[in-house]
Amino acid sequence: MSNGQTDSGFQSSLLPPRARYPTSDGGGRLVERIQLDDGGPCAAAIVGLPFDAAIPTRPGARRGPDAFRTALARFSADQGSSAWPVGSRITDLGDVDLHGLGVADAHDRVAKVLGSVLDRVECLVSIGGDQSLSFPVLRALVDARGGKWGLISLDAHHDVRPYNRDSISSGTSMRRALELEALPPQRLVQVGIRPFANSAAHRAWCEERGVAVYDVATVRTRGIEQVAQEALERASLEADHLYVSLDLDVVDQAQAPGTSAAGPGGLSVSEVLRALEMWASSTTFSDGDIMELSPRWDWGDETARVAVRAFLAIASARWPTLIGNAG
Repeated sequence: MSNGQTDSGFQSSLLPPRARYPTSDGGGRLVERIQLDDGGPCAAAIVGLPFDAAIPTRPGARRGPDAFRTALARFSADQGSSAWPVGSRITDLGDVDLHGLGVADAHDRVAKVLGSVLDRVECLVSIGGDQSLSFPVLRALVDARGGKWGLISLDAHHDVRPYNRDSISSGTSMRRALELEALPPQRLVQVGIRPFANSAAHRAWCEERGVAVYDVATVRTRGIEQVAQEALERASLEADHLYVSLDLDVVDQAQAPGTSAAGPGGLSVSEVLRALEMWASSTTFSDGDIMELSPRWDWGDETARVAVRAFLAIASARWPTLIGNAG
């Protein structure tokens, strides 16, 4: 793995990964295709957002990026029909330094730091960290890339709570996203909303504004492929870029217990992976995030492996020439 470092100004707020990737010359491990940031252009990059001060209960997601990288080391580069070529690389930018910051200040730093690197990153997948961080990531992307945006949120919750600067939480990210001029409510789509997990007022708030909501029952009745296709068409309508946000609590707690708000009756891992593959293979797909991985509440690293597998679903669809035949 490359140990290259950059001397550019952002380095003061981007820390090297805490988790150490193992090294091997066998060529069969996925981590051998990951390199540390050397300051150069990269087609694909991940960045860690170790922060969970916006979670009112069950803290622990600040360790999510560490757990993600540790789990990543266990995966093979062979996906069955093809292998990720040895010369292909995804860059690990490290972690944004958010230690000791309050929520609003942390969000400002995320937006500023990511804004300083996005001119050389073709596609970014952010690893959290709590769900509130989706907003500053999206804000940085909108500022850097311009154009019109669509957003698909895979989440058990609407995340549209009213807020002020002192009450920003993991439940406000989608409401804040709709404050961006580039994202009208008609291009926000929520998939996987779980019963008995949301306020009726929040659902009404979304529906009154034209946000498309597909709850778990709808996915089960109509099937994930039909729902995912409709979500893609809605979010991509007249959009230049598509952002996909995965809150891991959308997955049933039996398969993903290590989240900030785990609960029964969620989507299956297979449903989530298929949706991500469909969306990431779209010509409008631009960037995404994987949030709410909380190793403190995990069992046997199950949720960390789900998070990695979700990233690989995105990567194999977004970069089939890097990873091989996406099938």
